Amino acid sequence: MAKSSISTMWAIGRFDRAADFVAAARGIGFDKIELNHQVTDGMLQEYVALQSQGKAEISSVHAPCPKWEHRGTEVLPELSTLDEAQRLAAVGIIRRAIDVAAQLKASAVVVHCGRVEISGDLERALRRLFSKGQAGTEEFRQARTAIQEARAARSRPFLEATIRSLKEVAGYAAARGLKLGLENRYHYHEIPLPEEMQTILDNVDRSTVFYWHDVGHAHDLELLGFSKQQDWLRAFSRHIVGMHLHDAVGLQDHKVAGAGEIDLDAVRSQVPEEALRVCEFASPASPEDVEAGYNHLKRLGFF
Repeated sequence: MAKSSISTMWAIGRFDRAADFVAAARGIGFDKIELNHQVTDGMLQEYVALQSQGKAEISSVHAPCPKWEHRGTEVLPELSTLDEAQRLAAVGIIRRAIDVAAQLKASAVVVHCGRVEISGDLERALRRLFSKGQAGTEEFRQARTAIQEARAARSRPFLEATIRSLKEVAGYAAARGLKLGLENRYHYHEIPLPEEMQTILDNVDRSTVFYWHDVGHAHDLELLGFSKQQDWLRAFSRHIVGMHLHDAVGLQDHKVAGAGEIDLDAVRSQVPEEALRVCEFASPASPEDVEAGYNHLKRLGFF
């Protein structure tokens, strides 16, 4: 039976000490912990100590880790940027997360691939229409077409930069016995779309670079009329190294499993047995809520 993991997303703002979070997670039934991108340098040292004492097992690390603290620039550098200095900085950030994962004996690093640089107003307009219940209107269809066209016109150089960056970090990860999981994203302008995921996999070392499936992100883009959850799973199931499990109501995700509208049973049938299963629940969830989400996923056979 696959082991269960929970992201430190639930810990941030709820637990003052890493040890308290780990104890609560283990009390619910979780076997492992994923360190997310909100883990500070100080928090990281707590997890290092717990891991060295045999009190915590780390499944995965979500880059950037430790938390990026606006070091020298206001915006987190991305693997897709066309600014070469910023691209190299982004590569360095991923390498740092790989170092953390290697130190903590994790098996994978979750990576965001970047974005196509288009106006954020396009997606904001689309989401506003959805929130007003206008997803079936001509105005909504026109707004969706506008963002699709804008993205398509500018995507190629950003995708090429992403692939170049991933090639540079893949060897670094492989030398440390780690796998990279490229996550599907919440925003349409972010990389990758399904066809871009295939292009990336066709151009990198597949023994190191894999797909990381986030059920909430896939659900979100499906509601907006883009790619469907099952599109991702059918195309990349055999490449999945791990997944983020949570639920969603409308466009609001990171709810505990079973508290929303995602068909998690349909997702389960597409998950490779060896894939990491990480619950990514937001911190407002109570311990009782998290336990209910854990038990819901256990009944479905995720772990």
